[in-house]
Amino acid sequence: MIGTLLLIISVLTFLYVKKKHQYFSDNGIPSASGYFPLGSSIIWKCFTGQQSILQVAEDLNDDFPKSKAFGFYKAFGEPVLVLKDLELARRIMVKDFEHFIDRSFLNIHPEANKYTGLFLVNIKGEHWRSIRNLLTPMFTSSKLKSIMPLLHTNAENLTQYLEEKAKSTDPNIDCKDTFQRLTIENLGNLGCGFQANVLNGDEDNIFYKQAMILSGSAAPPVIQVVKFVFSLVFPNAAYHMRVNPLDEGSFNFFVGIVRKSMADRKNNNFRRNDFIDLMLDSVKEMEVENDSSNSQIFTDEDIEAFIVSNALMLFFVGNDTTSGALSLIMLNLALHQDVQEKLYNEIKVSNYITFTNPNITLIFRMQWMTTTVTST
Repeated sequence: MIGTLLLIISVLTFLYVKKKHQYFSDNGIPSASGYFPLGSSIIWKCFTGQQSILQVAEDLNDDFPKSKAFGFYKAFGEPVLVLKDLELARRIMVKDFEHFIDRSFLNIHPEANKYTGLFLVNIKGEHWRSIRNLLTPMFTSSKLKSIMPLLHTNAENLTQYLEEKAKSTDPNIDCKDTFQRLTIENLGNLGCGFQANVLNGDEDNIFYKQAMILSGSAAPPVIQVVKFVFSLVFPNAAYHMRVNPLDEGSFNFFVGIVRKSMADRKNNNFRRNDFIDLMLDSVKEMEVENDSSNSQIFTDEDIEAFIVSNALMLFFVGNDTTSGALSLIMLNLALHQDVQEKLYNEIKVSNYITFTNPNITLIFRMQWMTTTVTST
């Protein structure tokens, strides 16, 4: 009797798992093969540090060169759809946005940590919508213009570094490392209120090392990979067992920096016009819109948790993706030098090359700049 019951359970489990891993084939969508319980093998390579996110993205793109979309499987057969077609992406992000609110790729228990519990990439439903509504105003053209001076400073530092490198005895440049450092510098400046000074190539820079660990760009220890995967697959069990999915040292390092930056500007009453200030502005605007008496509807603890969590999220999701995109842009320009020349002349004519008056509106109007970025 028990043997028969176990056999039935095994058969049903097998059929259930097999069905889950047929989701894309049943819907006529090409996909990376998946195997229970790990999901698609190419994604597992990313988790174990065998490949970076950029390498995984390149491999997946190469596997489906003519497809408008493709899929892969997360652990236990959860399907993930990846879009390659700009029009499809535009429909989801703009036209049909209201139907696509649950797109989180993390699955960490919401109470595992008060900061990760507010990561936009880790929450769903109305909670996701409310946090996104607070973040969206930060990315309007007028708000982006206000952060240009900070980006301008880092762009000048990068230019100086490249000029010095070109004159040195070893003029070769590792684009991935250089753009990773630029990204960390920008994220530190904008998200943490901190000038990290990592563009000089110093491998011992503590900010650079901790950013690489937090974002997963540096190959993590096996035990940390196990903790992270376990937390995603079994969030409830990980929460009750107090398993920390992220590196605790690097996580606390950045929490401390952001909290100190917030305290400094509150105690000394100054602005940097960075993401911290823009998030504070967004909270105040939300309070005014939702309460005619203009009384505080967010506690100081709520505001701190919101700002710290999203500053950390910038590092977690923005490091590899941004530096990888910049590296691919450079590769495309190297392969298509006719486009490189047209872009160079466009920049030169626009007078932006002087860096005297950074103008984001002008950048958005640059035809070859837009073509280069979107085609990459």
